[in-house]
Amino acid sequence: MEDMGSTAGRPLWGILARKSKVYGAGDRRRELSTEAQIEQGHREAAEAGALVPAEYVWSELGSAFKEREREDFDEALHALATGKIHVLWCYRLDRFSRKGAEDLLKVIGKVRVIFWYDRLDSMEPGDRRRIIDYAEQAREYSVRLSDSVVQTKRTQRDRGEWLAKAPFGFKVNGDRKLEHGDRWDTVERIFFTLAEGKVSGRQLCHGMNADGVTSPKGGAWTISVVHRLVNSPVYEGWQTIRNPAGNAPPTIPYKNSRGQRVSVLAEGTEPIPLHIVKAARENLSRRQPQALAEVEKHHKPAATKRGVAIHLMTDALRCGGCKGAMTMCGSDSYGCYRHHYLGLDCPAPASVNKKAIEDYMAVRWINRVGGSDAGDPLLLAVAERWALLTKPEETKAHREAVQAVEAAQKRLRRLMEDRNKGRYDLMEDLFEEHEQEAREVLSEANRDLAQHGPTTSLDAVGFLTEPEQVRELWNTATLSMQRDLLRLAIDYVIVKKSPREGEGLTAANE
Repeated sequence: MEDMGSTAGRPLWGILARKSKVYGAGDRRRELSTEAQIEQGHREAAEAGALVPAEYVWSELGSAFKEREREDFDEALHALATGKIHVLWCYRLDRFSRKGAEDLLKVIGKVRVIFWYDRLDSMEPGDRRRIIDYAEQAREYSVRLSDSVVQTKRTQRDRGEWLAKAPFGFKVNGDRKLEHGDRWDTVERIFFTLAEGKVSGRQLCHGMNADGVTSPKGGAWTISVVHRLVNSPVYEGWQTIRNPAGNAPPTIPYKNSRGQRVSVLAEGTEPIPLHIVKAARENLSRRQPQALAEVEKHHKPAATKRGVAIHLMTDALRCGGCKGAMTMCGSDSYGCYRHHYLGLDCPAPASVNKKAIEDYMAVRWINRVGGSDAGDPLLLAVAERWALLTKPEETKAHREAVQAVEAAQKRLRRLMEDRNKGRYDLMEDLFEEHEQEAREVLSEANRDLAQHGPTTSLDAVGFLTEPEQVRELWNTATLSMQRDLLRLAIDYVIVKKSPREGEGLTAANE
């Protein structure tokens, strides 16, 4: 274990505050707020002669039953296991129950964890046995509960019961079967209109929005919403599950243990005819292959890694009509994303030839950056971004040091505010200890900031004041590097629809 030491020989504590359930005002189990838990932890640390660095205070909200990432919890255990802190103080034992129990069992015999409310200390043999038993029971209960829930849902799906909120156009009856709802006519309009093949998906969206027909969430219709609806198996009458592959389509038909699809429709409820479904899907895909590809790219799960940009101005252009993003339309132009792909209204949808805008921006960038001098404010901004581009680790360390100083200053200010509010009226000695601790943390943060000084230097970008060097740098750079260079000097470019048809690109369009 790596021992990080302590300030002035004092042990370092971490505090994990967590609030998972709200009880009534009269319930004896009513939880302290996370702020109150943290304040109590500071008192306990002060009484033990320990320090609590600001970066080792974690606060969580939410149920431990949920299968979700607990970054603060994991970070707290990591800091304890690696010796960055000597003790982890926790308000109650159930802060580690259920999802965290297994992780706790891995480290409980090697590190010290204090559960204040329960008066348990993992360094005491008797307490450690109780902590392990409780954590093991919680872990086993969580596993049994998870297995039970999975089996129950499988049985319900096999019976054709719909387990979630009713899909758009349907309603759930008392037997958990689906029946046609108030919006079924909109579902039929979408499928039958697309099946005719006379309008595109974007035109369909425009038509429904113009008629005041709202989408499932109450907003305007977009291509992505239509695409998900048309491709959902539920409108064919089938039970669905989330696609385990995590990509398009987002839902697929559920199959029982015999490999058969299961109907979820109530008796007498008819699905969209199969030939209409097929025709609608084929026409939607045939008329808008690029739109659908773009939609799928923007609706991947958050965990999916996005692709590398292959166009110079991707994410740098804004439509002058709606101020929204612009993206590639076909292979030779950028267009308003809202208008071209979402099917939403834009007061003045802009589009621009790809080669024209990219050549124009290259010339503008070379002339503007190459024509700057040491006193140009733009050059300082470019220097800051250049440092982040070429020295990411050093720049990150400097920013983290600045944030640590700000956090320490904020903690000291809050301490003074608490004193002014009378919270330390009967605890002057405790206040003096907290104040000394806060000032020590601030001093340490300032020393760290001095060690990781600013990485920005005008000398580092002095070559950018030479037009010929700037031009050579641009011409020899890869596309990825050109994208980075361009963003040293600009945040985005606004493209406006020309007032006169056929007018070329000018500075007024930027």
